[in-house]
Amino acid sequence: MSDEQTQTPVGNVTPKPHAPNPWVRVLIGLLVFAVAGGGCLKLLTLYLASRPVDLRAHTAALTDVAEQILLNLQTPREKILRGGPQLQEDPKATWYACNFSVELAAGVPVQNVAEPFKREMAARSVSVAEAQPEPLKQQLTFSLLDHPFLSVYLFEKPLTDLTAACDQIADEVGVVLQTQGIPAEAVRRSPSEKKQDDTSVWSFTRIEAPLPPATKPEELEKMIRNALTVPDIYLTPQLGMQGTTVLSVAHAGKPCVELSLLSEEAPPVDDEMSMMKWPSLHENGEDNNLPMPPLEELPLDSNGLDVMDLGRKLTGIKYPGGAMPRVAIIVDDGGYSGPIASKVLALNPSLTIAILPYTPAAQDTARKAAELGFQVMLHVPMEPAKMPGMLTTKMSRDEIQLKTHEELAEIPEAVGVNNHIGSVFTEDQASVTAFLEGIKDLPLFFIDSRTTAKSKAYETAKRLGIPTAMRDVFLDNEPDSNYIIGQFNHLMAVAKERGSAIGICHFRATTLPVLTQMLPQLERNGIDLVHVSELLKKPAGKPK
Repeated sequence: MSDEQTQTPVGNVTPKPHAPNPWVRVLIGLLVFAVAGGGCLKLLTLYLASRPVDLRAHTAALTDVAEQILLNLQTPREKILRGGPQLQEDPKATWYACNFSVELAAGVPVQNVAEPFKREMAARSVSVAEAQPEPLKQQLTFSLLDHPFLSVYLFEKPLTDLTAACDQIADEVGVVLQTQGIPAEAVRRSPSEKKQDDTSVWSFTRIEAPLPPATKPEELEKMIRNALTVPDIYLTPQLGMQGTTVLSVAHAGKPCVELSLLSEEAPPVDDEMSMMKWPSLHENGEDNNLPMPPLEELPLDSNGLDVMDLGRKLTGIKYPGGAMPRVAIIVDDGGYSGPIASKVLALNPSLTIAILPYTPAAQDTARKAAELGFQVMLHVPMEPAKMPGMLTTKMSRDEIQLKTHEELAEIPEAVGVNNHIGSVFTEDQASVTAFLEGIKDLPLFFIDSRTTAKSKAYETAKRLGIPTAMRDVFLDNEPDSNYIIGQFNHLMAVAKERGSAIGICHFRATTLPVLTQMLPQLERNGIDLVHVSELLKKPAGKPK
């Protein structure tokens, strides 16, 4: 083939079509995918919106929260009757619905529980509707996303009014005293005090009178018993201070009259004992020549502390199931002789006895208590106790430790230490550290009586590796039998809630009868009374 045959004329060439840019193809593909994906997403959204929302876990959790709020408002667990849960469903959601029937303690108004309850639930984005079907009842309905999941019926229990009957008893006691020839001017009757607990309201009256000549206390007790016309009466005679006989009269279980009878043959006040001087330990000490106060005049380290009682703060604390709740009770201010000390040492030896140093019978009480099986502690006075043996924030480190060791030497049976008073001393970090460093190498434990909310003693003891614990409930910070019973019941409630609790009471005439009455209640409530050492926070090892 010639060159002329193989060459194509230029005028006859047909141009090829222009190929599109490959990025344009990619962009077109992505656009198609996005449109298809958006359509699918919209279809999925419409599908999910047509399905009911699952609120079961959320409503079940909110119901448990509601129960805990009621418990925090001091509602006994056994008074909350819980119904449900029942599965609920509508086109928009599925959820659980429950109902509570709550019987409030007598005298507690419904609103006192309903208002804080509503506030706590509202804080969790829950709406509430309320109705009051009757004067002492209220119904609260809680909803989540317009779905009612909890109905709560609050019932207020009216108080039983025993006031008139108690006043009548006081009048009848006064009549008996008149018939025995006691002059009216010799009888002192205090104005009636209003008392109230979870079930009743009543009046309490104190009466003081001389015991008629040639009349024995038990004879007058029998006369009063026969003269009282009010039913359900219980009389309890007790030995008071300095020859006084105290006759307590209770109606329906409520103490309503306390009659103090002073015998003309009562022994005079032991002036030598009441003015005895405490030993002088240091020439420059602040406790030199301080008079020894009688037992009943010792200040209670629990005065005024009920409002900050640590035992009342139970939020979030769960009772360890399967373990038997345990209670330890420390009886403070031991070391005085007399009927109160003898009766305390006749109680359950699982109690723990805390003995003040340099008291008249400190060593004898410690020895007897240890022999009987009680656990013995040293009850160290701390500023502002104003007592011999008191540790103060003005003392040097050496003075604090020397005085502590002297007091421990007086009571060798002591296996632990707690503070008497001490709100000033235990708030001072340097003083507390000096004291605890003085005992950290001894085989002792430390209990913080917690006489101030700002105490640094417990945390310092933990840091130093000392086995330690702190008081939960003061039992007798008010010298009233009914109040002490209430505090004892509260101690048992704390133990059941936490698994254990430590209570502190004192060698006192008003405390002893309640302690005698209430200790058997521990076993009946499934609670074990133990020495306080069994409830210690024991460190793994002491710091170097």
